Amino acid sequence: MMVVALVFSFSSCEKNDNGPACNWDKEYADYEAKLNAYAADVSSVSKCNALKQSAINLLGKLKGCSGVGEIEAAINQWKDINCNNLSHF
Repeated sequence: MMVVALVFSFSSCEKNDNGPACNWDKEYADYEAKLNAYAADVSSVSKCNALKQSAINLLGKLKGCSGVGEIEAAINQWKDINCNNLSHF
């Protein structure tokens, strides 16, 4: 569920959409690193929280991109995730 909210946000934002306002390379690299770290240890609450914050930062940066909608909804979905109560299958 966490990855889905972020993937939909990227679907209509191209890298050079709005110049500097849409430059999210740094935030994406951080998100990708946090995602990989969390995937390697899904039982880690601290890695989950780091991924959550990184996703929120990235989505916040995408607010400057044209053609990107539902950013606030995606941010709120990430904020609603409680890393202390995740069930791991």
